[in-house]
Amino acid sequence: MDRFNVLFGKKILPYTVIVMLVMLTFTGIFFNYGVNVKGQTVVTANATNIGNTFARLNGELTDMGGYGSVNVSFQYMKTDDIYYTFDNTAKKFGTVPEAADQGVATDGTYIFTSDNPILYMFDMDGNNLDDYTHGVADYKAEDFTVVDGIVFATLSNHNNIPKHGKILLFYASNFTYIKTIDLDENIHPATLAYKDDLFYMSYTQFSQPPGTQCSIYVYNYTFGESGFEGDAFNFVESKTFPVIGSQDNDYASYSGMEWIGNYLYGNKHTGSSREIDVVHLEDDGTWTAYATANRVQSGAYQGMTYDSVNHMVYWANAGEDGEVWESDLVPNYNWTNTTEETMHSTGSFDKDITGLDDNTNYSFRTAIEYDGDTEYGEVMFFITGSTCSIPFFVSINGLSNSSLANDVFYLFNWSNNSISGRDYYQLQVANDTGFTDVFIDLNVNESSYGVNYSEIGSYVEFTLPSIYRKSWYGSYYFRVRKVEYFSG
Repeated sequence: MDRFNVLFGKKILPYTVIVMLVMLTFTGIFFNYGVNVKGQTVVTANATNIGNTFARLNGELTDMGGYGSVNVSFQYMKTDDIYYTFDNTAKKFGTVPEAADQGVATDGTYIFTSDNPILYMFDMDGNNLDDYTHGVADYKAEDFTVVDGIVFATLSNHNNIPKHGKILLFYASNFTYIKTIDLDENIHPATLAYKDDLFYMSYTQFSQPPGTQCSIYVYNYTFGESGFEGDAFNFVESKTFPVIGSQDNDYASYSGMEWIGNYLYGNKHTGSSREIDVVHLEDDGTWTAYATANRVQSGAYQGMTYDSVNHMVYWANAGEDGEVWESDLVPNYNWTNTTEETMHSTGSFDKDITGLDDNTNYSFRTAIEYDGDTEYGEVMFFITGSTCSIPFFVSINGLSNSSLANDVFYLFNWSNNSISGRDYYQLQVANDTGFTDVFIDLNVNESSYGVNYSEIGSYVEFTLPSIYRKSWYGSYYFRVRKVEYFSG
């Protein structure tokens, strides 16, 4: 199974590294493969001449296979717009009976599941590491998501009137309970999904006519002045999930939701079809009914989660004693084709493409045509550049780089690069210049950190939440970059 990391929906600028002042830039993710077709071999090579809105795609024909001529070309598309379905070789995961009757989530290191009132933590081999009993009377443990090292777990009292919902917070590294946050009245989340700083929660509606659209509530989450003290979920908007499949769902709800790129998957709670409705996020922010995907196991009608590290999907399978199932993803491409070039001998070939979006992840591959047949090389990736300026470091605790020894770091200043909307600055603190040992990684803007964040003229001032403050002795490294959100 091919495994790769993709960047979804963000314009990510280079870091400014504080202390060492090392400038790092993304140069893309490259693989080099060949495909042999009746003796011909076509190889996809690294993209070059990558700019903000253009790039050069490269390939090589290493064997003509006895043909006098073959036609070669390229195909490319935004990686975010690859639509994935699920293979039919799902396998069981984990050994705790009933452990995944409801929700499931993963950060690629651990898997979290629920079987009310118990919430479980597993390693990636399915070994039970820890569990937590929530103990909230009349509330049912539902779904999870993991964001920036924090597990968000939903509780719902959807069998009672009035209806309420709660969010439990845990540290993902050790499953230590942090706190419980109450949601607005009449919000009882059956599912929880996350994309671009927003949380998506489905609303269970019982005994609805077939075809009733499911209500989705959208929230953002903000830290308080002292980290988790004063933090809150803030209502943003409500949306409806277009009904796509056979419409025999007698609950107007989904028991699992997950974003994979620009597609939101809704796992139907009931109904004989056991289908997954899929909507596409358009450039203007609207949702368009896109497709219906088949569930790989009939019992996997509860939570679902995308593992972006290992590029897999996990399912809470209530129909099989609550075990988790896992399945690989099958990509479905919507390529843009370049014009063909006829080659009469082996050698390299290339094509310049323009009109690309800046700071965007693109997929591409070579194509070879002979006697009316076409075969393809392996898929590779590149990331376009950005025209935006890079934030530069000003001070920590009001001091310059040379004065940072033996201090409690908490007040950061860097240049104001005019973020807006859901844009943010990413601040990292590490033990090494290569930033392989990062121990603080925060996405910072006014929405996420409130009073901790302010823009003062041409500078940004950010107060590190108290939970991250301590006395550090030795050499540490800081860097900051700007991340812009875009449509598509």
